[in-house]
Amino acid sequence: LHMLNSLDSLMREVKSIEPKVKESIVASEINLNVSISNKVDTGFKNLGNITSQLSDTNMKIESVNNTMNNHYEGLTGKQAEINSSVKNNTALINEMDKRIQSNFTNITLREDSIISLLLDQNSQANRT
Repeated sequence: LHMLNSLDSLMREVKSIEPKVKESIVASEINLNVSISNKVDTGFKNLGNITSQLSDTNMKIESVNNTMNNHYEGLTGKQAEINSSVKNNTALINEMDKRIQSNFTNITLREDSIISLLLDQNSQANRT
């Protein structure tokens, strides 16, 4: 009987803190979602800026290449410089792409880590 009373008391205590735990979890989820959303928005804005800059760079390279093709006879040395510049820009574009992918991977890993932490907290709260 004493064990039943203790168990009943424990159950009442768990029920009394359950709304607070749920409220805390909801608040944490909201904060997590806002944080992730802000980071994703910033990532997309940065990606948009980079894409615009790369597009401008590509248009400039195309313009130079067109000029070079029109004056190929006297500009063969310049053509080699432009080709090198295109390779360098391509390498930079590839590096930026890797960084962007890494940033999105890091955001996903942080999200997974925070969700795991919240689940652990929830599990611990449910045990108390």
